[in-house]
Amino acid sequence: MMKRRRCYASLIVATFLVFTVAAVPGAFAHRRCSNASVRGSYGFLFNGTILGGPFAGPATIVGIAKFDGAGNWTRTEIANVNGHPLPLETVTATYSINEDCTGSTSDDQGHTSFLVLVNNGKEILSEGTDTGSIATITLKKQFSESGGD
Repeated sequence: MMKRRRCYASLIVATFLVFTVAAVPGAFAHRRCSNASVRGSYGFLFNGTILGGPFAGPATIVGIAKFDGAGNWTRTEIANVNGHPLPLETVTATYSINEDCTGSTSDDQGHTSFLVLVNNGKEILSEGTDTGSIATITLKKQFSESGGD
């Protein structure tokens, strides 16, 4: 009797799993990312703190980052460092995206970051990896692929 109950319970669980997988196609598929996963314009917000030196204090930056899908990007931004607004500037950079949708960036000012693509590449969560500062950066896709960008 006990064996029969286990058999029925196993059958019920197996049936449930089969129908769950069938009802949600791709739910268990592994998504692979690459540099091409990041293409187009993203609005971004940087929040951080510079820990020492003449610019020590809170820092915020807002701007637009444009990714080419091939490992290059630019960002046009305006910053406020420790209560001092800075002029608009454009920075050039490179990026590398791994198959697991993590990656890294490096810009022409010597700053680096670690990142993770989320929401099918519509958002990027990033953390600055520079010594002497703490920074988080959130990027959100401005337009869909059919939106002209």
